[in-house]
Amino acid sequence: MSEGQKAIVALQAFTMAQIINYFIEAVAIDNEKSKDFKSLRESFYQMFKKGHHQNIMLKSGYETVITKCDCLPEMRKDRVYKIMMRINVKSGEIQFGKCGCVVGKGPRASCKHIASVCYSLENFIRVFLDDVPRITSRV
Repeated sequence: MSEGQKAIVALQAFTMAQIINYFIEAVAIDNEKSKDFKSLRESFYQMFKKGHHQNIMLKSGYETVITKCDCLPEMRKDRVYKIMMRINVKSGEIQFGKCGCVVGKGPRASCKHIASVCYSLENFIRVFLDDVPRITSRV
């Protein structure tokens, strides 16, 4: 299995529940819950569906997986946002997130670009894990 495949298998705990927890239930710097329902809108899911993410890379560590990718903005065509997230392997919790946009300054940014990457990653993991027996077995 390649490094990327190992990272995806390690992220089995990353589900929609962790995405909702990060954007709504996570405690921000001021010790208040984020309550960022805005980042979970259908339009941000559509960014994932339309393929705004490029060059998604996963690096597996001891207890975390680092995700890096490029995200194309919805309107502007003159830039690409760099996104980085760190996800705990055991809990699936997003521990760190940052984006190159104005709203996406880390360490726990909750912009629409990060939300759309979360949708993309969750979908990819779910589809990949369905295929793991076929990929790892020999005929």
